[in-house]
Amino acid sequence: MPFLSSVRISNMTMTDSLDIEIISSSGSIETIFINNCPYISDGSFQYFKRIPLLGGLSLLDTSVTHSGLTGFKSARPDCFVSSDVR
Repeated sequence: MPFLSSVRISNMTMTDSLDIEIISSSGSIETIFINNCPYISDGSFQYFKRIPLLGGLSLLDTSVTHSGLTGFKSARPDCFVSSDVR
């Protein structure tokens, strides 16, 4: 996936350890939108952190936590994050 710049994923049974890891192998991704993927959790952040050009991340209806989001934002302050987690 060398020229992939944006990823939109909705209503899927994706997992952190395999699916997000594969997506993160593309160094050209700038934005990721994930909606209604309940198996996406804080484990995804280790892979999102590896994407050098990632400037926008939207996570809606996932299993990520406030703690996970806070840690990601601290590690990647250059990436705008939108989430329904409170």
